[in-house]
Amino acid sequence: MTTSADLTRRLDNLIRLGIVTAVDPDGVRCRVKTGELETDWLRCFAFLASAQKAAEADWQRVQRGTASLSYTFAKGRPDLIPERTYSLTGIKTEIATIVWPGSHVRHSFMAESFTTSLELESKLPDSEVDKTATSS
Repeated sequence: MTTSADLTRRLDNLIRLGIVTAVDPDGVRCRVKTGELETDWLRCFAFLASAQKAAEADWQRVQRGTASLSYTFAKGRPDLIPERTYSLTGIKTEIATIVWPGSHVRHSFMAESFTTSLELESKLPDSEVDKTATSS
């Protein structure tokens, strides 16, 4: 689960003010210096609306790089805790190849049953992110 502090940190890293240090008009690219860092060639936009559309598309691409999965065990598993990483077997190969850090585990005790719900969130392998980005 993303916290507000994490979201703020991510947004701060997305938007930085800088000075244009070089321009490539043929490629519609520029280099920007922000603090001690100078970027590689970046896309340049003549209009704010174009820049905003490109930023939204980039943000959606980044968002697709995260996968989440929820699973509830009908028979409780007291050994499962959030700090562990999990591998899932016996399912689709694309899911089984991902290392899943446990983000949330809930144990439910009732008169008739004990269940465990597991929420997992992981960064997709680059190959899966590339496939997802090209298929949309």
